[in-house]
Amino acid sequence: MNTSHRIPERAVIKIGTDSITPKVIEALAAQMAEIRQQVSGLILVSSGAMQYGRLDQGATKHPAETVADKKFFASVGQPKLMAAYAKAFQKHGISVAQGLVTWDDFDSRKRRKQVNEVWQRSLTAKRKTILVVNENDFTADDEIAGFRDNDHLAQEVAELIHANEVLFLSKTNGVRRNIKDPRSRIAVVEHGDEQWKNWVGESTSGNGKGGMRNKCQTAADLADHGIDVVIAGANIRNVASRILLHGEAIGTHFLPKQR
Repeated sequence: MNTSHRIPERAVIKIGTDSITPKVIEALAAQMAEIRQQVSGLILVSSGAMQYGRLDQGATKHPAETVADKKFFASVGQPKLMAAYAKAFQKHGISVAQGLVTWDDFDSRKRRKQVNEVWQRSLTAKRKTILVVNENDFTADDEIAGFRDNDHLAQEVAELIHANEVLFLSKTNGVRRNIKDPRSRIAVVEHGDEQWKNWVGESTSGNGKGGMRNKCQTAADLADHGIDVVIAGANIRNVASRILLHGEAIGTHFLPKQR
């Protein structure tokens, strides 16, 4: 335990498509229920809708997928993903609120304000509620600039609510100098240090559209805004609680610019 660690007042947890399994969702709900007792300002940004849709349709991710294919899979998978979260959180007496957004919602001051107001309202709900945010792939305009991926969406959410810390849950426990060697993990990235670019390739995730390089760039951008960022393995036991509540040195910690 890090005795100097300060529990964040507001935090965002983002989980990627390749990390989502029924077991991980159950574990994450239990951890977020524990975290929510001390961190009222808590939001989950979750990928996975398209993959849930593909599984429902007996399909796999394929280079020949059209935009319509992706939108269809997302529309099939989103209610299934939310049902899984609702069931998992219900065991802990917590409701989930669905927040489907597009870039337009963050590119407009008025709509950003509306998104923030709904989140603020969730904090005063009669029953404890966790807002689960995802991009609305069904209505997103693919011909204009938008979110690079859901890591970028998590960044926008974190900046909107003035989060103190962001936790990216990934397949890999942080950044490694050698992807095949867990012992090569980089524990800390000092603010402004870009050496991570030497060890992170351009590849994307298996079923999502992000990747470790994009994740690290997003982490560096958040650190520039004074926000602590940790990239850690989703399958590590109690990973979210251990990082956000106790400051354990798990994964890779991007140190923020002095606030």
